[in-house]
Amino acid sequence: MTMAQSTLAGKIIGILFVVLVVPFAIYGLWRQNNNNTNVATEIEDTIIFPYVDAIREGRFESAYISYTSAAYKEKHSLEEFQAAQQKNLTEFGTLIESAKATGIVNEQTSPGEPTIYRTERLYKAEKATKNVVYELEKEGDSFKLRETYLSPTVNGLLISQIF
Repeated sequence: MTMAQSTLAGKIIGILFVVLVVPFAIYGLWRQNNNNTNVATEIEDTIIFPYVDAIREGRFESAYISYTSAAYKEKHSLEEFQAAQQKNLTEFGTLIESAKATGIVNEQTSPGEPTIYRTERLYKAEKATKNVVYELEKEGDSFKLRETYLSPTVNGLLISQIF
């Protein structure tokens, strides 16, 4: 292979990289930015704040009925949810707020599965503050809680816990 052929091949590879890879990278950055602004605001306004208000006010049944998904209800009964909220109240005190921990909303998609959104929040109560991951999904036009977890542990695992 001559030097001219080698240079031409390098140019072709470079052009293909710019044409094929760069647009996907730009789309990925735009998509993550959209999630961290528009989707994050929608999640806070339509589910996190109203859910936290209901928990803080002791309206556990209302929080369960209004803000949890069908998948959540399959996994956790109303009685289990109420008992866990009562335990949280005893252990941590009254919930004060659920503040942004990172401001990042991660979107997960798998073929044949609903799109999952995860956001990490600070569960601030009178006696303790915990890092909590809220996992959400869309049901119709509304976000609903699919699961709540203690924030990733040292080994990166999420531990399911009702918050």
